[in-house]
Amino acid sequence: MIFLLAIACEEFYTPAASPTPGPTPTQVPPGALPTDEFELARNIVDSATEALENRLGRVPSDVRLDSIEGRPFTRISPGCLPPPELYEGIYNIPGVVAGLIHEGIRYEYHADAIGGNGALCDSVPQLLSFTELAGLGQILDPERFVGETVVAIDAFEANALELDSEGTFIVDDGDIDWENEDLVGTTFAQTGCNLAVTVDTVEWLIDPDVVRVNVFENATGSCEQEQFKSVFLLVEGAPESAEYEFRSVERITVDLGGSMMEVTPTPDIQIEAIQTALAGGK
Repeated sequence: MIFLLAIACEEFYTPAASPTPGPTPTQVPPGALPTDEFELARNIVDSATEALENRLGRVPSDVRLDSIEGRPFTRISPGCLPPPELYEGIYNIPGVVAGLIHEGIRYEYHADAIGGNGALCDSVPQLLSFTELAGLGQILDPERFVGETVVAIDAFEANALELDSEGTFIVDDGDIDWENEDLVGTTFAQTGCNLAVTVDTVEWLIDPDVVRVNVFENATGSCEQEQFKSVFLLVEGAPESAEYEFRSVERITVDLGGSMMEVTPTPDIQIEAIQTALAGGK
């Protein structure tokens, strides 16, 4: 298993001693992509891939689009967008963020709302390795952990969890590498005939210091029966100060230049806008 360490971002903006007001751009809500620019997402993906090629010094052979979302950039939160020319003082620039995965490392490309100006970030959320708890433990009462995030960072906390659960949670902590691994889990609940929960990625957001577990929930059938599915993982390389959280995400498939590509959008993104943009308006 590999832990990917991120490098700190550079400071792209320096406040002017005597700021002068700049123009007020058209506002784009956070999480929204302009639906009247059908080629926007395609152009951003091409620009992001080219920027990654320049950084690596070679053509990347396996680049996957992980996410794409709208985000405003301000002087307080400038992102990694290159500073605008002759632009000083307070500003709010609508922008787009594209996440790429290459050889297990996640990259972010920040661009303006029309994709004409952008750059790769020096610091992005990094993927952490994880394994299912599997044969190292049993969850005998999954309903007990609905809405609760359970975390144990050492054998002492794991033993306390067992005692507190009154026999409904059993873990063989002797086979867990507590120096490098954390035990984290929760239970998902939905109504249906069956419920499947699949862990997609575990990412360290760095700032704020959060380790986020992204999962797909799939409830099938029309049965009016409450279903419970526990998810307990061993996460490798998470910093001790980080907080854990679980997030349910959705996966969609889009047509990008004749090739089908899976995209995992964030919950605040307009999925229809992405599908339209990547399909070139078709």
